[in-house]
Amino acid sequence: MTLWEQGPKTFPVFHIGTRPVWDEVVAAYFRWVDWGEPRRDRFGLTVTAEGQRFWLDNPGSALRVPS
Repeated sequence: MTLWEQGPKTFPVFHIGTRPVWDEVVAAYFRWVDWGEPRRDRFGLTVTAEGQRFWLDNPGSALRVPS
């Protein structure tokens, strides 16, 4: 179990299974903060036969996202 605190409230978060989903959520949040907290309309996804690329602002600026 993980506890998350915001102001005076505490929210329990339970992990079920082997995948630490909450840890992934926290890591994704801090990546977003590091990118400057961009709005969702600045993100894009290009899908080709060779694979897919997640990008910010233009298709030439692919982001590294852990798999």
